[in-house]
Formats: sequence, C-alpha cells, structure tokens
Amino acid sequence: GTYSVRLRKPLGIVFEEAEQGTATGVVVAELVEGGNADVDGRVCVGDFLLSTSAVVFKDNDRFTIGGAGYTNWERQMINCAKMDFDTIMDAIGSNDGRFGCVDVVLKLRPTEKTLPRPMQPGRRDEQDVEWNPATGVTSGKSS
Repeated sequence: GTYSVRLRKPLGIVFEEAEQGTATGVVVAELVEGGNADVDGRVCVGDFLLSTSAVVFKDNDRFTIGGAGYTNWERQMINCAKMDFDTIMDAIGSNDGRFGCVDVVLKLRPTEKTLPRPMQPGRRDEQDVEWNPATGVTSGKSS
C-alpha cells in the first residue's frame, strides 16, 4: 500500500534515481540519522516517491515548478513517477518559507527493495496525511 507523511525541512532523506539515467522517479537511498524522516519512523530505504507537494506557478496558462517573480501560485501535489531527478528535487525544494511552507508532503510506496524498520521510540504510526487542494494538508498528525 501507499502512505503519506508530512515532514518539516530539512527532510533528512537522500533520494536517488529509480533507474539510473531515466525519468522514472526516485527512491529513498538513505535516511539521515536523527533527521526528520528518521525520527518520524515511517519512511524506509527503498521506498518509491509517488508524489510530493510543490509550489506551482502559473504564467499565461502554463504551470512551472519553482521560479521567481510570480504572484499567481498554488501549492499542490504533483506526480513524480515519470519525472527526472532534478525536477523532483526542484519540486521538493519549492516548498519554501517565502510561500508559507514549513513542511513537505510526500506520498510513498514500499518496493521489493524496501528495508523494513523496527519500531523505535518516536515512531509515528498515526493516520496518513490527507491533501486538500484548496488549503493544503488538512488532517494527519505527523510532523
């Protein structure tokens, strides 16, 4: 199954291409010990990133991720499954304080290469984060 987490930045996640040199998304390659994802406890090495929250800018009916000088923007979940590494990193990075974003919402899926984690103090086994397109995250207790 899939799951969603809301994490403060810095995430403490190292991502790598799912298939080297192709636009087929990213997987979790490493967790920074003591980082926000590690402390949350749900993200595992090997998990595939399905989507991420991103600040998306509209310019003449064209949406772009990131950028400056735009006043017409919104935060939304974007599908990462067929994106290249740099575009995904730009999307995650667009969740910036200048737009009032102090966190990032990630939707992930375990893969056959996922390394399960034992329960640990501080692990969050609460409900998934729900995304409301109008207001962003509206439920979920993860931090």
